[in-house]
Amino acid sequence: MKPLAKTLGLAALLISGCAHYPVNVPLPTREAASGYRFQPGEPQSSSDDLLLMLAYSGGGTRAAAFSYGVLEQL
Repeated sequence: MKPLAKTLGLAALLISGCAHYPVNVPLPTREAASGYRFQPGEPQSSSDDLLLMLAYSGGGTRAAAFSYGVLEQL
C-alpha cells in the first residue's frame, strides 16, 4: 500500500472518531396523561384478579427464545 493511501485512511479514521450526535431539545412541559404510563384503577379489597406486567428487552433470536422460555415457565 502506498504511504499516501495509508495516511489518508488513518486520517479518515481519526476524523470519523470525532463525529458528534444531535442533542435532543428538552420538552417545555411534561403531560402526565400522555406516553407509556400505567393508569391504576380503583383499589379493590376482595378480588382474585391478578395483573402481571412483563417487559422484555433485547432484539434477536436469543432474546426472543429467552422471553418465550420465561413465559412458558410462568
